[in-house]
Amino acid sequence: MLDARFRRVSVLAAALLSALLGGCVSTQQSLLADREPVPVAVAPFPGEGALRQPAGVSRQVPINLSRPGQVAWGTAAAAVFDSRAVAEPIQEPDIFGETRRVRDVLPPHQMPAPAAGEPANALVAGGMLEDHRTIVEQTWPAIGATGWNPPDPTLAVGPNHVLSTVNMQIAWYSKSGALQFSIPLNNTGNPGFFETVGAAGFTFDPKCFYDHLAQRYVVVAPEYYSSTQEAYIDIAVSDDSDPNGVWYKYRTDAVLTDGVTTFWWDYPGFGYDAGAYYVTGNLFGLNQSGFGGAGFRIFDKAPMLTGSAAVYSTLRDSGAASVQVAQHFGAPIAPYFLSAGSSSTVRVRAITNPLTTPVVVGTTVNVPTFSGPGNTPTPTGTISAVDGRIFNVCWRNGKLHAAHTINVGGRNLARWYEINTNTWPASGSCALAQSGNVDPGPGLHSFFPAIYTNAAMEVAMILGVSSPLMNPAVAVTGRRPTDPAGKMGVPEIVKTGDASATGRWGDYFDLAIDPTDDTTFWGIGEYAQPAGWSNWITSFLISDDSVCHPVPDNTTNLSAGQSATVDVLANDWHSNSLAMTILTFQATSQRGGTIVRSVGTGPGGRDRLIYTAPFGFNGIDSFTYTVRDANDVQATAAVTSFVTDPATFRASDANADQVLPQIDVDYYALSNPTTLPNFAVLTPYQSDLAADINYGSTDQNFATSGRADNVGAVYNAYLRVTTAGFYTLSITSDDGSRLYLGDTLLINNNGLHGMVEATASVGLQAGYHRVRIEFFEGSGGAGLIASMSPYGQVRSPIPASQWFRLLCDPDVNCDGAVNGFDVQATEEAVNGDFSNFCQSSADLNGDGTENGFDIETEEQRVNGAPC
Repeated sequence: MLDARFRRVSVLAAALLSALLGGCVSTQQSLLADREPVPVAVAPFPGEGALRQPAGVSRQVPINLSRPGQVAWGTAAAAVFDSRAVAEPIQEPDIFGETRRVRDVLPPHQMPAPAAGEPANALVAGGMLEDHRTIVEQTWPAIGATGWNPPDPTLAVGPNHVLSTVNMQIAWYSKSGALQFSIPLNNTGNPGFFETVGAAGFTFDPKCFYDHLAQRYVVVAPEYYSSTQEAYIDIAVSDDSDPNGVWYKYRTDAVLTDGVTTFWWDYPGFGYDAGAYYVTGNLFGLNQSGFGGAGFRIFDKAPMLTGSAAVYSTLRDSGAASVQVAQHFGAPIAPYFLSAGSSSTVRVRAITNPLTTPVVVGTTVNVPTFSGPGNTPTPTGTISAVDGRIFNVCWRNGKLHAAHTINVGGRNLARWYEINTNTWPASGSCALAQSGNVDPGPGLHSFFPAIYTNAAMEVAMILGVSSPLMNPAVAVTGRRPTDPAGKMGVPEIVKTGDASATGRWGDYFDLAIDPTDDTTFWGIGEYAQPAGWSNWITSFLISDDSVCHPVPDNTTNLSAGQSATVDVLANDWHSNSLAMTILTFQATSQRGGTIVRSVGTGPGGRDRLIYTAPFGFNGIDSFTYTVRDANDVQATAAVTSFVTDPATFRASDANADQVLPQIDVDYYALSNPTTLPNFAVLTPYQSDLAADINYGSTDQNFATSGRADNVGAVYNAYLRVTTAGFYTLSITSDDGSRLYLGDTLLINNNGLHGMVEATASVGLQAGYHRVRIEFFEGSGGAGLIASMSPYGQVRSPIPASQWFRLLCDPDVNCDGAVNGFDVQATEEAVNGDFSNFCQSSADLNGDGTENGFDIETEEQRVNGAPC
């Protein structure tokens, strides 16, 4: 212990001497007309006892940004640190005791409510390709649990090393995963990484990147201390492309003031271009609650590359939140920043003249409408997806790529954007080029996406994936520039979760490009082990396999014997943009239709296919075709067609002069039913007329039955169809039900259950079709809804205007008189002789059967009984 302590003191002393020789006094002044100098305090160098929070009263002077557009300037001396002089280059974090949440150390801070939603627009996000786009290469575990939660992992990739940061640890590895260096970021190390520049015990939300332009590793971490009301932004720059060796470290003041409220920085964005390093953050109240918008800090990187004093400026946008900085490849007009806007916009910002007279400007870009995510399910509960904020941004070749998490139909999905910056902010505007949702599969959620591009403008993503049946895992995906707009490959799991998880997760994953080839992507993401969280590093390429991608087609709806010419190659595509031709196709479809080739009739002289619909069939027909490219790579897709044959449609049961509005309904008393009874042998206790059949589930009396439980109902009606066609009928019931069309059972929804829908489709001629619906309710809720729609359209309850009942006419032999001859004609009809019976059916009591009860019904009518 004594030797280790002396080693630590010597390292600290060397760092302190270096800082003193470099000049430790920092000054800051406002870039206003009066150019008033504002002193910036330097925190005391911590001793052995300064392990958690700095002692005493802060000497920081808050940076005044009360006026719109105000800019404050500051400087900070470098502390020189040589990692090779650290006596213990691999220091395992202290994970004993209870894991601490970063948020619990910070004061209560709440993001402002999202911007008011705007009307949904017509923009549509893309989806998924049918196959993978990634080729995984390196894959190995990174920093594990540190005693802090969440990890907030990021990584930086140089020529020979991969550096990673988490809460509150930094480490770097060889590219094969061999750990070379790992120490705490705060002052709990021997020493801690930022301890040598004055950091105390709470360096949180760290981030890092490799500046490919200057060939340096760069690391940032905010600090916050409640007892002394202090906040800092710590930043470190390596002296070359090897993290082993000298680093230049700076501790810069980060307490801002607007009027009487001071603010600290949270959730940094971190990026760079040729001239500067940029840090953003959410500004939360320090001396009192409040939200101050987003802070922007610009570091002139030129002096930092040589260990000279850092020169930086600070700006504030009170209307911004969770702004991320682009990492720039190429020569942008200005540095770009991105944040979520409203429910259908993102906000692009830029800083003009960043090193001389910086000004924040902004513009809005419309994107497909979205809503923020909810918690993400896991096998043991849920994990937090944070909110709909942008997680990272990359700029290359005039395009911004960014990603965040949204909610689609109750599932969290990663959403990505490609935005053309064009000549903005010099002139013009930014515009959405494409966007897409990453759907990992049925029931699966995707979240915490990070996105990046390479020299070929291939796009890659790393993200989390989980479900109620799947532990949180790490996945990668990507796309080629030749892929259809808005499409990503099927995500590939690179690390399955070893355990489930609940609570905080993330708060972000990270992705970078390998500077040695500007092709290989490197990513880091969180997964769970039984002992706590861990992180997984992986490298991968975007596949350049030559693949044909025929896209399924649909014809227009066709009647039997009709033909449609299908240009199947029109929307087919090739991964390498090679031409494709139709190799083979089915000559006979699944339902008996015919297909022939139409040679050279398509655009550019390509072949098309002519499909002719079969007779005697209603429904979906299909056939397949196969394409090939010049290398004889082949793939197959299907063409579908909805076919109807009007000759098979069901004929009408009645004419308009035989019906009148409303439905006949009989109610039956039942005893603890569990299934539909044989109503033909039961006697109704009540009969009534109904306008329609649209009763939502209720615990009160069902319809007009006067009973809430143990009740049955039989509806006899005629359904009016105004236009011949193929229709879908449905009954939704609680409990069981059946629907007969004529004497044919069409829908069986029997049994004890809640409001369950059952459907069937049928071709119907125009006219009036006899319908019988049987229903029973045992106990609990009771409901019954009859719905209808043209096939393939949204169903809705059948309105009263389509329901009719048979007009009662006891003159069944049509001789103009009502007498015993009508009873005789009914008896003959029941026995099969309809020669003297002029009505369409002898089922006069509507029970679905022609029998002696119908004779009795006719006798009662002849004797004056009402219908």
